[in-house]
Amino acid sequence: MNRLLTSSKIRTVYSSLKQLGFWFSVLTVFGGVYGFFGETRSGKIFFVVIFLVGIFLDRQSERSLESAAVRLRIGPFTLSRKLISRLALTAGLAGVYIAERSALTGTPSRFGYLTLLLPVWAVLLRIPIRDAEERGNSFFAVWNPEIWILGLTALMLTPMLEGGYYWDDAVNATVYGAERFDAAPLWLNLSVFIQKYFALGRVNVLSVYYYFFFLLRNPLIYKTLILLFILLNQFLSGMIVRKITGSKRMGQLVMLIALLCFQMRPYQDALTGFYALMQLILVELLLTAYWLIKYVREGKRRYLVASVSAFAMGLFTYEVVFPFLLMIPVIAWAESRKVRRVVAVSLPYVAVWLAAVGAVAYVRLNLDAGLGYSGAAFSWDWTAILRTWLRQTVAGLPLNFHTFGTEAAILSDVTQIDQVFNFTPVKLLFAMNVLDFVLAAIAAWLIFRVFSRLRPDARPGSLRTLAALGASLFLLSGVSIALSLRYQGQLVPGLGYLPAYLGYYGTAMLTTALIGALSSCFRTWRYADRWILKGLTAAYVVVFVVTLQENRSVLNLLDRAFSDPYRAGCDALAAGIFDFLPGNAAVLTTNPGDYLWEANWNETGIEGEFWTMESGRNFLNGTLRAGRFPAPGEAFADPGAPVYAFEYGGNELGTFAKLGRVVEVRTEADGGRSVLTDGVIYFMGGNFLRRSDVSYLNGTGEFMRLSGKAMLRVREDRRGTIFHLPEAETLRFETLDVVGF
Repeated sequence: MNRLLTSSKIRTVYSSLKQLGFWFSVLTVFGGVYGFFGETRSGKIFFVVIFLVGIFLDRQSERSLESAAVRLRIGPFTLSRKLISRLALTAGLAGVYIAERSALTGTPSRFGYLTLLLPVWAVLLRIPIRDAEERGNSFFAVWNPEIWILGLTALMLTPMLEGGYYWDDAVNATVYGAERFDAAPLWLNLSVFIQKYFALGRVNVLSVYYYFFFLLRNPLIYKTLILLFILLNQFLSGMIVRKITGSKRMGQLVMLIALLCFQMRPYQDALTGFYALMQLILVELLLTAYWLIKYVREGKRRYLVASVSAFAMGLFTYEVVFPFLLMIPVIAWAESRKVRRVVAVSLPYVAVWLAAVGAVAYVRLNLDAGLGYSGAAFSWDWTAILRTWLRQTVAGLPLNFHTFGTEAAILSDVTQIDQVFNFTPVKLLFAMNVLDFVLAAIAAWLIFRVFSRLRPDARPGSLRTLAALGASLFLLSGVSIALSLRYQGQLVPGLGYLPAYLGYYGTAMLTTALIGALSSCFRTWRYADRWILKGLTAAYVVVFVVTLQENRSVLNLLDRAFSDPYRAGCDALAAGIFDFLPGNAAVLTTNPGDYLWEANWNETGIEGEFWTMESGRNFLNGTLRAGRFPAPGEAFADPGAPVYAFEYGGNELGTFAKLGRVVEVRTEADGGRSVLTDGVIYFMGGNFLRRSDVSYLNGTGEFMRLSGKAMLRVREDRRGTIFHLPEAETLRFETLDVVGF
């Protein structure tokens, strides 16, 4: 009896395993990959055996997944979903193996992720993805897909919230943030802000809004505002495409494809900063186009007034809008197909455009020589213009930096691109975390849901208008950058300046128009369209995951160059490292010139502003003075007051800062400089650093190491701890550091 029960249990377990056979094999794909590429022989054998057992159980599966609706006929052959999924999984894993073992270098090596298309397609073929129509009239019922897409976008871009100020933002945060301490009224500061634009030969008066962004003095709030603007852009683009085409699925598809284009670069990028300028420009352009289309269709003058007003606002927000005058006749022609109508519609926009050009000409004619903005200086080298326009335009395509970039250059730090991204499929898979898998699954469900019920023909001729708007955003966004002498010298393959963000939506709209035009062909293939749509879904998921990891890698580089040292300075100053300075001290920093938030561009120096904001000690209007140590080899002028050296830095382990009274500045035999200090205090933040030792060379050149337990605490708070060395201890300031930091 016991034997019968045991036998019955075995058969039950075996039957259950057969039902789950394919999923067992899929879940052990990573084990199989590890078996091929793992470092230990036992690990290889173990995971390969598990993978083969999963394949065997799948072959023995009794549950049929087949029906007439899931078989594909190719000539005399009938291929089942199960058979094709097995073949695709096998071929895909073989491709992964070849890509991992091949010796490809350069650009070809960057397409190794494509070998993941077949395995992902194989999995999707075995998953019955169903899409029920939305029911009900509630807000969540009507906008359910859009809410999911916005949530997916927010989760994808959430890592940017952990960063700080990058590039120009780092300078602006100090320059404008410090104006809170100058006792001048707000209206006067705003007036000076606008006058600075006029002095550079620019008329971007409406960009005054971003002045308030930097009064917040909080990177998290600042980045959150940018993220909210991105979500607004995404929703607005989807809604406008829905209105243009009459198809809500077309609007959702634009939102999803735009998400795929959101790639961060180690350059001046609209996703990681720049006060939502490009996001505002996109709102102005989309509203210009939307109300223009409404006017052409309905003839109501209020739509024309609204459209021209939005266009005028764009012209006085940023120069990149000027080439978009060409968008007006293109969209008007796509809607009306009448030359006379196009000319009549375009005239008000031309008048506003000429007024803006006249304003620019006026301020430039009154410029002092050499004071104009270098980014707005034109170069008429047509070879350089075409080359720069092409690089800027294709920057709007997905994975552009991943495909064409050669290095990640952030100020003086240059990293080769193959040290930044995971080019091989195995590295890509191993770098995924649980959230990546969840986001990829949501992305697959959303894109297939949209693909499967795409109805582009709700309004005849609307695809032509959508293509016109998309082409305008894609092709015109790079014109002003291509004409700029500055960016002709800066842009290299893979990089794109801020307006590449507009190109993301141009790419999304053009791609959506193309898919819409082809979707009627898909539906004539009966059941084959499901195979094709799942293939497109697989491609979307793979590119989505690559983009997700690329953005994370770029943010790590940016944080290393900007956020980590910025946080170190803020924490040390807020913790009170300057509280012990005498009232007439001169503090000179030995920090790198790359610290833009206190060095400014060209190291013109805004240390006093930064230290005043973060420490509470007044370096602007009081007796405290701020400056930089002269470079090694330059003469050191005694300021006639107690001089203190100050330096800080940070990384993923923590933060470190030091402050000491300068006793002597020596010039070494090799031309280097040695600063002798006493009365040294130092700040350490982060769990790792709080337990670490410090080391230094004393005044006689003797190496000293101080254990964490022997350190003399001054004060401690949530940011970190301030310690001090014995008052009479003289040391070489540049040698004081944390062991292992």
